[in-house]
Amino acid sequence: MDAMTIATGFLRSLGLAALVGMSFGALLRLELRGLKLGLASGALFGFAAIAAMADPIRFQEGMIFDARTVLIVLSAPMGGPVATAIGTMLAASYRAWLGGVGAVAGVSGLMLAGLVSLAFYWRKGAARTIRDFSILGFVGGITIFTIFLMPRPQAMAAFENMALPYIITTTLGTILVGIFLTAEKRRHDFARALKHASETDALTKVFNRRKLDRLANKLENKAATQQGYAVIMFDIDHFKRVNDTYGHAAGDAVLTRVAEIVSARTRNMDQVVRYGGEELAVILPDANEKGAASAAQAILKTIENSKIEWDGADIAVTVSAGVAASNSHGPSLVDVVAAADQAMYAAKRAGRNRVQTASTMHRVEVGAAPALQADASQQEKAI
Repeated sequence: MDAMTIATGFLRSLGLAALVGMSFGALLRLELRGLKLGLASGALFGFAAIAAMADPIRFQEGMIFDARTVLIVLSAPMGGPVATAIGTMLAASYRAWLGGVGAVAGVSGLMLAGLVSLAFYWRKGAARTIRDFSILGFVGGITIFTIFLMPRPQAMAAFENMALPYIITTTLGTILVGIFLTAEKRRHDFARALKHASETDALTKVFNRRKLDRLANKLENKAATQQGYAVIMFDIDHFKRVNDTYGHAAGDAVLTRVAEIVSARTRNMDQVVRYGGEELAVILPDANEKGAASAAQAILKTIENSKIEWDGADIAVTVSAGVAASNSHGPSLVDVVAAADQAMYAAKRAGRNRVQTASTMHRVEVGAAPALQADASQQEKAI
């Protein structure tokens, strides 16, 4: 088999590798993270390497060469260490199953390609430039030397025919496929950035009302299956006084700082939204009214004890909070937000800088006797 035939065979195999780019883009759109992304990427690279081996260039019986190395060396820079471990294991297992005189060399070459990929990742992280892919491909091409694990006469014959075409096509293939994968990743990152910008309040950097609309279906579906959620509505007390005294720029600084405190004191799964003006909403999945009220109380205390520095002055503010939960007001996010908003205004009427739960407000304000209303007002002041 001449060098041109071998090179043509490698380039044919790289057509399959190009499909990995499109599949990788689809995988990114699933928004997987951490271990899940590593496992899915590893399966993608591993099965693609297996597919490449299923359409190989056969130098002699039992000696198989293809574009598998391109896929394995790109696995860590694109999908992380877990992707390399999974992809290498799958490809190596398949190569061992194929057997033949080149089985040991083939498995060793895949393991070496995986080590090259990991070494690059641990040294530089993700590969982004043509130079990065050139280094990866060229170093990956030296896996050809594992061919000497075969009997010497066969190894020498294969090496003389395969070495140069293998190194060249592996390097070029890594560059081409790497660029394609990087383009897919950049497109995905750009789309995510646009989506994030469309859902983020420019001043406070928390989410805006558009995010709340997109959360509705997910929250309502969970609430319908007994996985309830709660909403806290915060409003800065006497915010107009801050603007009138210190100026609107100071008001912006106060609002931004309050949003930072609220974000810092909530769970990773919670969503903080600028609902409007100086009003912030916190959506708490898998939470009830009591738990949300405790969280709101802790946030109130933190804000009360904080000072916002502005132009040499220390501005002190408080907030009022209303809390409602889906188990009392139904799965509709609109209804739960409205209940929390009403409870927040009840907290303001009761004296501000306090937490009011919607269920307590309902019992007190709807059909309650005057004496009971007075008792409830005293209880609210004690919160």
